[in-house]
Amino acid sequence: MTKEEKAKEIVSRLADTSASWISYDATLRGHIGFKIEGIDEIVKVPSYLTVAQGEDEVAYAVVEAGLNHGYCKYRVEALRKSARSYQEYAHKLRQELDEVISETIQRKIERSLKNSQGC
Repeated sequence: MTKEEKAKEIVSRLADTSASWISYDATLRGHIGFKIEGIDEIVKVPSYLTVAQGEDEVAYAVVEAGLNHGYCKYRVEALRKSARSYQEYAHKLRQELDEVISETIQRKIERSLKNSQGC
């Protein structure tokens, strides 16, 4: 996929009925530049990123600037919700692993004490 095609796809995914708030420049070396209404500097997305990753980068830039263009806010909310779910899942796994390790250590201690008493 060319940079031009990626840029068009990112714009089409983030823009709602009007794409007048966003334009792109695919001529930047190694990046796709997005000019967003309300943000002074160009949002540069590395050209090696996937369309979805580029979409995320642009959406975060828009939301962090306090703007509410297109589907950016919804995209960022979905990403944050997904990140929270992942963190909760990781926390739960950590707790379960801690329990297993604790039980294993306790069994080894008990086994070691039994072996030392039997000698």
